[in-house]
Amino acid sequence: MSIIENSDHINSHKSLSTFFSCTNIVENYFCTKCNFQTNLLITLKEHRQEYHGIKTESWTQLRFRNYICKKCSLETHSLIKWLQHTKSYTIDEENERQHICSFCDFETNSRRTLRRHIITKHLKDDEVQWHRCEHCPYKAKFRSYLQRHVYCLHTNETNITWHCCQYCSFKTKSPQNLRKHTHSQHRNENEIAWHHCDKCSYKGKFKHSLRKHINTVHLDDKNVRWYNCEQCPFRTKYSSNLKNHVNNKHLGENEVRWFHCDKCVYKAKTKNTLRWHWKFAHCSKNVDLYKCEQCSFETKLPQNLRKHVINRHKNEDEVTWFQCERCPYRSKIKASLKEHVNAFHLDGKDVKWYKCELCSFKTKHPRSVKKHVMHRHAKLLV
Repeated sequence: MSIIENSDHINSHKSLSTFFSCTNIVENYFCTKCNFQTNLLITLKEHRQEYHGIKTESWTQLRFRNYICKKCSLETHSLIKWLQHTKSYTIDEENERQHICSFCDFETNSRRTLRRHIITKHLKDDEVQWHRCEHCPYKAKFRSYLQRHVYCLHTNETNITWHCCQYCSFKTKSPQNLRKHTHSQHRNENEIAWHHCDKCSYKGKFKHSLRKHINTVHLDDKNVRWYNCEQCPFRTKYSSNLKNHVNNKHLGENEVRWFHCDKCVYKAKTKNTLRWHWKFAHCSKNVDLYKCEQCSFETKLPQNLRKHVINRHKNEDEVTWFQCERCPYRSKIKASLKEHVNAFHLDGKDVKWYKCELCSFKTKHPRSVKKHVMHRHAKLLV
């Protein structure tokens, strides 16, 4: 077992021990030519070259890549050796132990955070030892993610501890989700510690929201880590978007895990989509509304408020315009540009069709589906 996995393995015994054992969760690397297996990718590639004469581009790049310690003269081709060396290497700054990433400027006072950073940001997918779910195709880079997945999706309702909001009817299986919900829905503006972008006027309630904003708006494509679909040319900046893409584009009706509304016949492929449906279609009049600070506009959906502010209250020189590469069309909203390209410039298999879940109707325009449902199936949504 590698150094990266060791502490996570030990910690796995401290929580949710009912659902996990030590056996067969960390995936080994297997040789496709014989029965050889190992937990180190570099050992596998040495074996493939020595015994089967297989040389690949990735092997050459990996073998001659240098991992250099920033604090001493150590230089090695082995990521594992570098991790072992830097395991105890720290600097004393203002009485805090600082761990420095060898591949970028990232610093942290937590060794575990540094390991997770390296796995998340610097390891390729084929270099990661995945943790696979025994009940479905889900896999995760960290055991804690797999534990959370099993607990939320594959545990009997009777064994679940629900976390309920004290201000509304919201409930969740995750205490983290409850904290996020309370922070985003029930705190006054002056109680929130806003995270401000240093490049524009954007502010977010969560640090990860600010990171997502910077990644989307201010980073060049060369500096962004892209998530690529294995079945088509689609790529995205977010792993969640890739999952939704595969769910919507490449899974059959029987392969999808549907989320059903308990108040009407509506069903959705993602829990988030069902949540917005419930809030928009069934929520009482007492629901908190998102209000514009510059006019009387209000809405149930935060994305609608953001679009409203950009379209109605931003000057042209304050807006990042999204220009179509095939015609003069441009938009203030990136999603609107995608809808435009999908409707007017894509053909055949490349077109994204928006389908009604209640009949055979389909269209290239997402808003047309909403109008269709409200006009044709309004009685079913009551």
